[in-house]
Amino acid sequence: MSGFLTKVNSNSSVIDCALDAGALFEPKQIHTLLPNGASCDKTFTVYRELEDGTQAVLNAGVTKQYLASSYQLLFDTAEEMFPNSCNQFSLFGNGERVCFTQTIGELAEFEDGDELFTNLMYTGSMDSTWKTAVYGFMYRPACSNAIPMGTLQLAQKRTTNHDYMLFQKAKVLSGAYGVAEQFVTSARILKQIELNRVQLALEIDKILPVVDEDSSTKSINTRDKMEEGIRYYYEEESEEYGPTAWSLFQAVQSYEFHVKTKGNKSTEEKRQAKKVELIRNPRVGQSMTETLRDNLLVLA
Repeated sequence: MSGFLTKVNSNSSVIDCALDAGALFEPKQIHTLLPNGASCDKTFTVYRELEDGTQAVLNAGVTKQYLASSYQLLFDTAEEMFPNSCNQFSLFGNGERVCFTQTIGELAEFEDGDELFTNLMYTGSMDSTWKTAVYGFMYRPACSNAIPMGTLQLAQKRTTNHDYMLFQKAKVLSGAYGVAEQFVTSARILKQIELNRVQLALEIDKILPVVDEDSSTKSINTRDKMEEGIRYYYEEESEEYGPTAWSLFQAVQSYEFHVKTKGNKSTEEKRQAKKVELIRNPRVGQSMTETLRDNLLVLA
């Protein structure tokens, strides 16, 4: 599977992937030290010991309610629910955040050769930026797109109650399969809707930023580049799968998932984190794709 995190061997154990990534560390904590050398017993810093003997801060200034425990329970829970199904795994920074994915369920195949796989994405963090949660997404090999399906279940926040329960398999499964079935049905509908050039231009125009003669040159150029990018992907899609609403949906999704997350100065880790955010918050990160899907289904 070619995806948005660090690729691992198919059908891998989450525990093995965590071990390879150096994610099975035990965080430590120390009370906040004041300039005069005294310590504050109300807040503390969470840190880890690195292999080279140095130390790295994971979260500073947290209170006693913060749970300074490892990611072990998250990994164990995911592996117990869906064993040997991990396909991507990334540890961010010095361990401040972690994200990994699993492929579950059956492959959805279409008459035109298109394919969709039901996947889960797990997040966790020690710096309090990502909630411990599991999200659903559809993976499409044809374009390496990860199409968000929303939050399936949130775990408790990192507090002293956090370890009591993370996820319930039945709830995750029913949520994932229910949303996946809805998405596959929508995909079949969109594949049946043919778009002529006028309809194509109209639907693209609906989702792009509004510009007029009073708009700045930068705004106009930005919009033009966005349309150019979408049309580039659409030409590829329509050539393979026909001039349909599905091809346009995939073109816009490809643009937002692959192009908008690049950034001129982005490192690979930053690009990965941006794509994680798209799946966590699709209405924010992929607003054009989400709006387009609603618009196109009205045409059916």
